[in-house]
Amino acid sequence: MIYVETLEELAVGGVYTDRQISNLLHTDRTQLMILCDDVSKFGESEAERFQVIGKYETYSHKNEDYSYHIPSRKTMVYVIEKI
Repeated sequence: MIYVETLEELAVGGVYTDRQISNLLHTDRTQLMILCDDVSKFGESEAERFQVIGKYETYSHKNEDYSYHIPSRKTMVYVIEKI
């Protein structure tokens, strides 16, 4: 049996596996966004590692099909890079 730690948040400067980030995205109940230039999808790899270079709690404004979506609460945004 493989034990996978479920994270509640990421720490700036912290290093995390692809699997840990994927699990956080699948289990987090808050507004969460991860920005990463290096990959388009997170999966199950234990070999791929990412470092958190920024963490911001902010309102995320967006537009879809000419429709402005007004945020009801702040989103936690993490900026990460592959190492």
